[in-house]
Amino acid sequence: MTLRTVALLAFVPLTMVAADDSPQSQAWTQIHEGVASTKWLTRQPAAASLSATAPTGEPVRLLISLLEDQTPDVRQTAAAALGQLKARAALPALKKAMDDEDPGVVFFAVRALWDMGDLSGREDLEEILGKERAPAVGGVQGAVRSMKKKMENPKEVALMGARIASGFVLGPFGIGVTASMELLKDSGAAARAVSAEMLAEHCTAESRKVLEARLAAESSEAVKTAIARALGSCNDPASIPMLAAYLNDSRDSIRLMSAASIVRLSEKPAPRGRNPKKTR
Repeated sequence: MTLRTVALLAFVPLTMVAADDSPQSQAWTQIHEGVASTKWLTRQPAAASLSATAPTGEPVRLLISLLEDQTPDVRQTAAAALGQLKARAALPALKKAMDDEDPGVVFFAVRALWDMGDLSGREDLEEILGKERAPAVGGVQGAVRSMKKKMENPKEVALMGARIASGFVLGPFGIGVTASMELLKDSGAAARAVSAEMLAEHCTAESRKVLEARLAAESSEAVKTAIARALGSCNDPASIPMLAAYLNDSRDSIRLMSAASIVRLSEKPAPRGRNPKKTR
């Protein structure tokens, strides 16, 4: 166990650590450790997995902390996840993120605000599209103008566009970067992941059984992660034992998405963890 993990767990009540070995408690341990990992390729899927939980309490707090991560890709994912959750408690943090030095982070912060009905940057977004508008002073609009200036670098614009087009930030189905890379190589895997997502949209008891059976049989990391997310979306706590079997999986995206789905399917309040170190 790393020093970062020890620090993270220090704020969880000792009675909970000693007495609660439930899947929900284990799931939160995995998520907290993922957020506090020294590897950004673990922190990024941790942020992506939190988009599968709920826009309340600990998930939002952790995502807000990741808006100040040292790696732009993680900050982008956190902003996108907060937008997907429509976490209104994160509005002040997202507005602050609009001053980020990375144009991708700024874009996804703007997008998250826009998705939650904060349209105060409309005129400046129209400016970005090339329309003549007099910019307003301060606030969100000033931050959008800052984004426009940052995006004058063609390479930055091209890179961000490629990331958006490929689903780089949350990945297709919100499964994260590493897992999503498989889908570019295996069209069959992509079709299976789409099938899992569609079944979750109108999940029945039979659909859940099919998803659980496929989770056990599937070899693709991307599809396994998509199925784990789909089972959370089915909103049936009966899937928790199946998902708990993957809380020790060596693949970050599967382990963290299984944890996030368990959190979503559980009703117990989340234990508080310590904010990861805020570095830029």
